[in-house]
Amino acid sequence: MRKKTFTDKFIMIMISCLIIIMIFDIVPLLGWVKSLPPHHEIVEREGRRYHYHEGRFYRPGFLGFGFTVVHPPVGAMVTVLPPGHRTVIYEGVPYYYCEDTYYNSCPSGYSVVTPPPIRHTDSSVYASTQTLTSPGEIVTINIPNSTKGYNAVTLKKQDGGYLGPQGEFYTEMPTVKQLQELYGK
Repeated sequence: MRKKTFTDKFIMIMISCLIIIMIFDIVPLLGWVKSLPPHHEIVEREGRRYHYHEGRFYRPGFLGFGFTVVHPPVGAMVTVLPPGHRTVIYEGVPYYYCEDTYYNSCPSGYSVVTPPPIRHTDSSVYASTQTLTSPGEIVTINIPNSTKGYNAVTLKKQDGGYLGPQGEFYTEMPTVKQLQELYGK
């Protein structure tokens, strides 16, 4: 009778672990899922197919077992932003940020983009609302003041622009620099 070698034992242990993981559905803890969430989008980028749902991108798993969560490819376009995203204003341009991924508006929805060159500790570029697409929504931007702190400035989205706290109207999202002139004292 042949002695079991280390390699044989290792292969048997790995197969057993894979079976246990699949049976008890603990795969999501490892970045895998057995099946895709309902109502996911199919996103194609550079000849590769991804599945998108609530900020997560999926690709088929190892040897076709389930799906693996992967980092979003730059340039991928989705129709809906992930829940819990933040609006980041950089040089007057709104970016949408969630789980280390930045998005910009595009005609068909939102596109994954390379991060703008901001420091995440600089709260002057962060807005506290989720999205700025519907009239009546509110965005709060922290504006640096003369005491090295920040003043919160709340803008209300209206048809054709944004209304400031003192009644001033901006035809497009104002920059931090523009707001600092009025509210940075």
